[in-house]
Amino acid sequence: MKSLKAPATMKNLDLMIGFIMDKVKKLDLEDKKLIFNLRLVCEEALSNIINYAYLDKDETGEVKISFDMDTQEGKLVLEIVDHGVAFNLVEYDPPKLKSSIEEQKIGGFGIHLIKTLMDEVKYKREAGRNILTLVKLIDVN
Repeated sequence: MKSLKAPATMKNLDLMIGFIMDKVKKLDLEDKKLIFNLRLVCEEALSNIINYAYLDKDETGEVKISFDMDTQEGKLVLEIVDHGVAFNLVEYDPPKLKSSIEEQKIGGFGIHLIKTLMDEVKYKREAGRNILTLVKLIDVN
């Protein structure tokens, strides 16, 4: 599994997304919608960590991103680890989709996107770390 560690700052968001997208490009996928969705999911997950995991503004945490592709099972696996505040997005209730945008409560749509666009979303808290595992099934034929 290939990985990258970087400080959890918006300045490093492009670096982190670039790391993931470089690995995705090497898979030579033709499904542009899939590639777009993977990028969107990564941006949402990482920006949530950057903005909310480290509540002390003087603290800059670190994010570790691991990428693996299991060609036998056709699974792309991303693991995102941080030492921030515990947050289990798997148990987070999605926003109620009402008819009017004005009636919507702010927040939660990124989590809804992550859960909708990925085939598996797993979370665990271990040794003071948030471990988010995102799995996307990919046709490798």
